[in-house]
Amino acid sequence: MSRQWAFLGRLRRAGVGHLAGGWTTAKEGSVAVSCWACPREHINIPEGWRDNPAMRFLYRLIVSMDANFRLKERLRLNSRGDDPLYSGLGYQPDLSKYADHLKHYVKESDVSSCVAFAAMMQRESRLTSGLRVSGVGGCVCARHESIRPQGLGDLQKGERWSNMDYIFWGATRGIGCLDVLLTYDIACQYNKHVNERRTHLPSSMRAGSDEGEHTYALPIWHGDVHAVECKTRWSLLYIPGAGKTDGEGPERVWALLNGMASDTKEMDVGTRHDRIEDRCDKHNFLKNVGLGRLLARRLIIARKESNLQRNAFEEVCATLRGELREDWTNLVDEWGLDRSKPSPFAPSGAATTGITERSTFNDNRGWKPVKPVLGKQDKLRERRVGLVRQFRQFRRQQRLLMPPAEDLWVAEDDKDRARNTVTLAENVKLWLPSAIPETNDIYATRNCSNWRLGFVEANAWMRSPQFDSSS
Repeated sequence: MSRQWAFLGRLRRAGVGHLAGGWTTAKEGSVAVSCWACPREHINIPEGWRDNPAMRFLYRLIVSMDANFRLKERLRLNSRGDDPLYSGLGYQPDLSKYADHLKHYVKESDVSSCVAFAAMMQRESRLTSGLRVSGVGGCVCARHESIRPQGLGDLQKGERWSNMDYIFWGATRGIGCLDVLLTYDIACQYNKHVNERRTHLPSSMRAGSDEGEHTYALPIWHGDVHAVECKTRWSLLYIPGAGKTDGEGPERVWALLNGMASDTKEMDVGTRHDRIEDRCDKHNFLKNVGLGRLLARRLIIARKESNLQRNAFEEVCATLRGELREDWTNLVDEWGLDRSKPSPFAPSGAATTGITERSTFNDNRGWKPVKPVLGKQDKLRERRVGLVRQFRQFRRQQRLLMPPAEDLWVAEDDKDRARNTVTLAENVKLWLPSAIPETNDIYATRNCSNWRLGFVEANAWMRSPQFDSSS
């Protein structure tokens, strides 16, 4: 019932019920709530925007892509085969078309030469045993953190190009001749052969994709773990027109979606699909509602910081010789036209000295992770240490719930100290209730402040305040 109610609400908000052929004839992605602030031709872009190439960056679509390995789904043999209420109209691609595309990419060879980021090392090694879905890949607008229509797809085995290509080109389909800037934590590898891989996508995703320019960059935080040679070339900090965009929007989206990970992991395919659609729909709706406050706050900060940065830049320029400033400007302009040249932002000698991605890759070629081999004594020692930790927790509970047992294991410890010996963990007595002798004087009446009382004395002591207060 709740699935149907949410489903009807999404259709009503999208207005697809008024189509002549019914909602089943709606275009793919038309039910998703689109970001109001992202550039869309004939909607929020002024006419004649193509006439000024220098200001073209203002109308560039900036998206971020990432994978989330928390939103898993178990492989259930007793699944009912429950289908989603719709497929391909919202934030996830059509399941049948997506599955047909992935059939041609059962196995991918690792084409990576970048060892700076862990995602590339684990693309084919994610723990996928017993899982139908090992995670999801997502594409969101980087500036406003709204999930793109058809921008969320299941991953079967790690972060493979076949999945991420389908998600990226599906999420940016139908934007016309707008330029696209993609931030991805492994963009330095993803951009290689991207146009070649695009030819293997369905024809509907290739239409119109050549009209705009596509630029690839590393997010600010994730890019910092790459080698200097890599991050100075691909970092979003050095992309003209990127402004203060950090490219880490997917991480904040995952923080909101991961709350339902434990629920969706146990669901059937259809129920999980509809639950994710409903959560993404709510997320985008709330993002649009808050755009007024968000953009107003950013504008105030941008104006203030613009004046500060401009003044600081002018002060630095005033201290430089004219020819040196001109040389630096030419270096940056030439590098902006051809990024294969050495980056002017890299420290001197960074490309030829020290540890680089290529040298690290060559040193580790053919290397396979080796698990440390522990001997019997090492394993026994580890288990004893673990037992000792559990004993400490057990005795804390025993001291509260079984006060008589405390004197017994304290006495055992005193004997070990007197003999200057240590009882092995597996030989330590737990002093369970059945092991405590009834004839032991531990059951005798003891000091009330230490919780060592006989049964009669304890009851008398606990009831005495009642008698005192009633008299």
